[in-house]
Amino acid sequence: MRISSQQIFDAGVKSIQDHAGDTMKYQTQISSGKKYQNVSDNPADIGLGMKYAFDKAQFDMFQNNQKLMVDRTNVIEAQLGSIYSAMASLKQVVAQSNGASGQSDLAALGQKAASLRDTIVQMTDAKDSSGRPILKPLANSSDSMGTVEIEPNVFVAEGVSLSESMGRYVNSAGSAVGGSYVDVIAIVNSVVSALTGSPPTVPSQTVAANLDTAVTQVRAAQVKAGLMSKQIAGSQDAVESKQGNLENARAVLLDTDIAEASANLSRSQTLLQAAQNIFAKLQTSSLFD
Repeated sequence: MRISSQQIFDAGVKSIQDHAGDTMKYQTQISSGKKYQNVSDNPADIGLGMKYAFDKAQFDMFQNNQKLMVDRTNVIEAQLGSIYSAMASLKQVVAQSNGASGQSDLAALGQKAASLRDTIVQMTDAKDSSGRPILKPLANSSDSMGTVEIEPNVFVAEGVSLSESMGRYVNSAGSAVGGSYVDVIAIVNSVVSALTGSPPTVPSQTVAANLDTAVTQVRAAQVKAGLMSKQIAGSQDAVESKQGNLENARAVLLDTDIAEASANLSRSQTLLQAAQNIFAKLQTSSLFD
């Protein structure tokens, strides 16, 4: 079989073009950090990589929601903790009133109780930096607390309601919203009324028992807020792990492996140089060589 000079020439040109194309491809991969420059390079991998990127964006949203809930629950816990401390101090006032030596002592305790009452009411009605009540109120039975999705199919209440912690809001039938909650403010007022009356008197056993119930209710709401914080913390770890796995999977599919691309670039450059040298020799050769 006779091989013409033109065939040898064409083969040399094609070899140079192929190796030059490979060299340019690997150079582009290294400079851009992307394994593929066009969808047509590998439709399957690029499509799957885009899905991973979309899933990661969803987890970014979950992380934003988690941050919102962490901020909310931290403020709620702090507020309920302050209210609980004030309620505990009020219990001490009631206990001290049992040993009061006269009406002057009861009057002094009444002033302290009134100051604690005002503090509790103020903290109950406090708002956060965005102007929303920290302890979200439920005005009637048709209202519901907003929920936030912190990971796939996991929702938590946006806030702890006033009806639950303080028992201040009832529906049109006069029943407590969300369950049987005592009106904490009303109970605190009954303590103050006894100690600041004319004449001041020691709060009755019924009033003292109601105060214990109110303190327990506030404490239960505080515990619930703490459990919510723990749930969010657990979901943060889960979402962060899933997000990392998705990012790794996407990177394997679409990002340039610098070590592999560098090795391929070095090999293609060597082959290109060899092809160019051979082609140069063919151009200078003749039938007499």
